[in-house]
Amino acid sequence: KTLSGLSRFLKKSQWLGVSNRYSEKTTRRIKTEQENGGLLNPRNLSQYIAASSVLHGADGWSYVGKSLWSLLRGDIGRAVHLAYYAELRAAMSLFASEGIGVFDRYHYYIDAPCSVKLIRRGNPTHQFVWDCLEYWATIQSSSDLLASIVKPLGQNLAEWHHPLNTGAKGLAPQSQAWFRDWGIDLEVFAKDRNSRNDASYRPDGIPSIAKVSGEDSLNFVRNVWAALEPSSTSNFENIDRHLLRLSLENRFKGLTNKTAAADPHAFRRFLQPIIQYQNQSELFEQKWLDFMERKSSAEDLQILQLSQVLPNAIESSPLAVISRAILLSRVAAGSIESLINEAGFDPSKLSFWWSEIGTSKGLWHRDNVPESALDLWSDIEMTIADVDNYQSGRGCDEQTIYDIGVELGHSLAALSSCERVAVWNIAAE
Repeated sequence: KTLSGLSRFLKKSQWLGVSNRYSEKTTRRIKTEQENGGLLNPRNLSQYIAASSVLHGADGWSYVGKSLWSLLRGDIGRAVHLAYYAELRAAMSLFASEGIGVFDRYHYYIDAPCSVKLIRRGNPTHQFVWDCLEYWATIQSSSDLLASIVKPLGQNLAEWHHPLNTGAKGLAPQSQAWFRDWGIDLEVFAKDRNSRNDASYRPDGIPSIAKVSGEDSLNFVRNVWAALEPSSTSNFENIDRHLLRLSLENRFKGLTNKTAAADPHAFRRFLQPIIQYQNQSELFEQKWLDFMERKSSAEDLQILQLSQVLPNAIESSPLAVISRAILLSRVAAGSIESLINEAGFDPSKLSFWWSEIGTSKGLWHRDNVPESALDLWSDIEMTIADVDNYQSGRGCDEQTIYDIGVELGHSLAALSSCERVAVWNIAAE
């Protein structure tokens, strides 16, 4: 209701009213007001929190893109730094969509339409965000969110799990594990400020320069974009169907105490009513059985594999940090989409914003706005083809950071333009 109340501002191509006291010098004003008796305009701050859900999410994708750019240029320290802040913004976006605003040591929640209350004067941003994520992962609403926003073939996880008679409740152990995995860098940096300072402020080269080979970097970025491919039924179709498979394998193990690989016949019997419930053709059923049984696309997406790599030495695992940032950003994107739909907004209502993102970030020329937001994928499809063509017949020694810059310089901008993900998540019909 708070977000839908911004309609009168959106009509003027702005998120907040010009008189909103917190649109500038936000944390400074909040701190001053709290130290002098309390917040002066709870309505204004509630509107700020509602709008920030979308904007933090878009900023998070921008950080992901800049991290990929740094990775492709061999700047590993900056890649880690930017990926961490992508995680942080994704979490802040997620919590804003749940009604929680994070403002240094003063944090608020929306307790009623256009109203906020102070949670408490507590931990600073990094620690508070991790505390929220750690707690939220343990309660049912986190499972409910995942069950509703992950939508392979346009059917959410709760609908896929319906034949099991468990719905979102059956996903609780898996969702808790995922949220802890995907936010683990927030935990490390929140609890060990020295680690965060090392990644952000210490010079690269002491004791040695962090490195990832050009081939590994390029393969990873190519795989990232393949994972982010949208479809007409889901803005994150590829990620979502892999999450579905993992959730069903986990549920099977919970029911039988066996892995799917250990008893493939029992797993097939477990899968058949779930897939048949979708009421599709025999060809469809066979295709999805092959996928679920890992006869096709046997490996998990690289970002899902890497998301489980522990950040024991943060400087040596940039690909893992980026992977976790992407997965947390995907969850935030789903929560944003749900919030916008509940507020009754269609893409045209926010076109003033996403069209400006497209032109200002160089996704398209001002006079050439794409007819469909999913057309933004076409640019990436052509770029992936360029990468495949470049890598064909080239060994590791021929895919150095220098060679990639020379041969694929024109493609690097597209490969780091993750703002387009934020746009197609909001603007897709």
